[in-house]
Amino acid sequence: MFIQYQKINCPGRGFVERTECVTEFNKAIQDYIDKSDDEEALIGVHCTNGVNRSGYLICRFLIEHLGWSSHEALDAFERARGYPIEKGSYVQALHKAAIDSRNRRDVSDSDSEGHRRKSRKSKKKREKDEMANFSDSASQMGSIMQQFFAQLQGDYEGGEEVEIGMEQPFVKSTAQKRRDRRQRMKNMLSVMKRGRFHEIQEMQREFVARSVIAR
Repeated sequence: MFIQYQKINCPGRGFVERTECVTEFNKAIQDYIDKSDDEEALIGVHCTNGVNRSGYLICRFLIEHLGWSSHEALDAFERARGYPIEKGSYVQALHKAAIDSRNRRDVSDSDSEGHRRKSRKSKKKREKDEMANFSDSASQMGSIMQQFFAQLQGDYEGGEEVEIGMEQPFVKSTAQKRRDRRQRMKNMLSVMKRGRFHEIQEMQREFVARSVIAR
């Protein structure tokens, strides 16, 4: 059976200040958990000089990666090992680490909530701007529709009309003219129903250009 082994140097002097030991230990444990497919796999931790340093590292992992309190981590280690961490400086360092970890989570949650509030404000502003744009477009379309009906009435009263093509003039009958107008009206209503601003704006430009040419 293959057993992965990793040695982490943990000097006794100033151990609780050696954050690189905690970082290396946490990474080794998390990497093994991420790569292992066996949920029943065990991770053994031992130290050449008692249980204080190994217990400290195990408790730091429980606190920082699993969100346990320092009391929960210390109690769990003592029950599993059958022997407590006795060194007072290690216990105090674990309590401090738990407080620091909790504060970091609170700050992260606060930042996330601030980001969510900002996103909600941005969304409301976009919706407000879109409604304003829609109102402007609807007002413009109302004016265009009035012009269109006025032009349609003028075509009806004016009878036949001569339109100039690219190559030669041709005469379009009043009936054909009306059919063309009705088709354009149908297209305009379809565009309004879809509510796509870029289509409405394009239709406005085409109508204005057509009105200028007609004059």
